[in-house]
Amino acid sequence: MRYLLFASVLVFTSCDYGSFDKDKRQIMAKDFVEWHLPPHATEFDITAFHEDTVSDGIDANFKHSLAYNLSYHFTDSTHQVQQKRTTVLFTPNGHSIITAINQP
Repeated sequence: MRYLLFASVLVFTSCDYGSFDKDKRQIMAKDFVEWHLPPHATEFDITAFHEDTVSDGIDANFKHSLAYNLSYHFTDSTHQVQQKRTTVLFTPNGHSIITAINQP
């Protein structure tokens, strides 16, 4: 009986229910944007972050892509602070980045 209880506790505590998927995607989006900064950029910081789904209206049964909107700033090589906004698009399952779109 003791082993059955231990095994059931082990099974329930080791399952990943996807609760950290949003956090993983946020880190992936931040790293993707940071990796694409201009050379010699410093003091990179995210100032706003928003998750959304992209609906294209083609098919209601089609899974929609995920979009992460990031506002950030960094200091460029001329020591000027640059304020930017970017949308990072993820695949519908959220495991891969499709592209990033810079916004004005």
